[in-house]
Amino acid sequence: MLDIFLGGKGIPISHHNFLLPSSEPYLHTRDYRSPRASLHTAPHSSSSSSSSSPERSDTKSCVRRSSASPKKKRVVFADTKGLSLTAVRLYIPDNSFSTLWRLSLAFPQPMADFKTFQARLQEVLVQLESCSVTERSLSGTVRVCNVSFEKAVYVRVTFDSWRSYQDIPCSYLQQRYGGAETDVFAFDVPLPQNLDPSERLEFCVLFRPGSGASLRWDNNGGQNYSVSTCQLDNLLPRKCAMLNLI
Repeated sequence: MLDIFLGGKGIPISHHNFLLPSSEPYLHTRDYRSPRASLHTAPHSSSSSSSSSPERSDTKSCVRRSSASPKKKRVVFADTKGLSLTAVRLYIPDNSFSTLWRLSLAFPQPMADFKTFQARLQEVLVQLESCSVTERSLSGTVRVCNVSFEKAVYVRVTFDSWRSYQDIPCSYLQQRYGGAETDVFAFDVPLPQNLDPSERLEFCVLFRPGSGASLRWDNNGGQNYSVSTCQLDNLLPRKCAMLNLI
């Protein structure tokens, strides 16, 4: 504490508490230099300026190239160029042409000559009555004489010139298709998908009138019933057919 007296009267003017620094005085560290002065005092060498200028030029060139607009694409239709709008191509494998054959009967319908048909029926007791052929099956009817109650009728067919054959059973039709003296049976023989046109497709009819009885045959007078194959040459081109749709 320090008391200050005026003159010699001992009247104190004021009294304050003063803290004396123990060691060093307090120093304020704020930098009062102007920004302009600091720019002048900052180091600036020629090497740094030369290295920064190419970077600025490269940046500008990159921005210039990326700002260029891409070329727009257009859609052009074929009909505007005088071409067909749609083209359809049908490809057919080479092995598919083996099926381009038409099957047809190589004999007339047996009922075409009714008198001959009746005479043959009375002689051999069995006769092919009607027949038809498609790409998938061979079908027809057989008439037999009613000489016994038990009857078995088959069609024997070959697809390889009689190196092998199959016996296909015939189905009995109702009495209204026959009569008191005859019965009618029907057959439907499925055909192989890949027929060899060089092989003979033939068949005949066999009839057993009761167990233990001898077989009766209708083999078209010893010639068998044949199915011929005719090649369709002009149905499709050899490789493909092209259709232009407008």
